[in-house]
Amino acid sequence: MLFGLDLVTVLAVLLLVAGVVGSAVPSVPGPLVSLAGVLVYAFGGGNAVGVVTLVALGIVGVVAVLADWLSGSLAAKYGGASWTASILGGIVGVVMFFVWGPLGVILGLAATVFLVEAYREDAQHATKATVYSTIGALGSIVVQVALTLGMLATFALALAV
Repeated sequence: MLFGLDLVTVLAVLLLVAGVVGSAVPSVPGPLVSLAGVLVYAFGGGNAVGVVTLVALGIVGVVAVLADWLSGSLAAKYGGASWTASILGGIVGVVMFFVWGPLGVILGLAATVFLVEAYREDAQHATKATVYSTIGALGSIVVQVALTLGMLATFALALAV
């Protein structure tokens, strides 16, 4: 017992907190970590949180994962970015994370999308694709943080009741 909570509950809370933090960092699967926290609790024998709350948290977790996986690609597509630019931008963004941290992800994505689309089309098209891709990536972070923070708050409130 830690702070009056069993090990399963402590692990679930730690995963939910790590999920919120991970959601704020591009290319870190924060929603998956939060969802893992809910699943650890649900299948680890936790019984202080009701089934309805756990199911709702699971649904929100899946929505957060989908937001993570789809929002950047959808924004890039609407901005006219090619599949190649999106994939290369994501790869370069992950590599740049290890150089410049979260800023490297955004800058790596933006620079790569711009260069690929400028090569394929022209600077005007490249600018539009870059803006949409970057806004999509940043918007995804905001949505993920909001959803995972909501999951954590709901879980904490359910424990307190």
